[in-house]
Formats: sequence, structure tokens, C-alpha cells
Amino acid sequence: ILGFCTLLLLAGNETTVNLIGNMLNILVDRPDLWQQIGQHRELIDSVIDEALRYESPAQLYGVFVQLIVQFIRHVLSPML
Repeated sequence: ILGFCTLLLLAGNETTVNLIGNMLNILVDRPDLWQQIGQHRELIDSVIDEALRYESPAQLYGVFVQLIVQFIRHVLSPML
């Protein structure tokens, strides 16, 4: 059990560090967004969610479509 707990602690720590680093890289590239967040602190939770979606710290896992979806002019279909 101790080994598993250590694994969870280290994996969670690495993922969190990678998320923070990815989010800061995004904000460095977008100073207008950084300024907007500074003026509207209530956006912080949304920025974290979008950073997770846009530049995931866990690159090994993918996102898969489960239903046929039309997005603008593109149709996304589930993988068989």
C-alpha cells in the first residue's frame, strides 16, 4: 500500500507541475490573456480548465469521440 501511495503522490505532483508549466507557457505567449486574468480574477478557474484541455499535462492519453458530431463543417465519428 505504501508503494502505491508513493506512486500516486509522485504522479499527481508531476501532473500538477506540468499543468502549471504549460499554463504559464500559454500565458507568456498571450500577454493580453495574462492581463485580462489579472483584471478579472474570477476567470482563473476557467483558464485552468482550458489549459488542461488545450495543453494537457498527460500527453499519453487521447480524447475520443463516442457519438457522431458535426462541428462547423467537420463531422467527427467514433473510432471503431
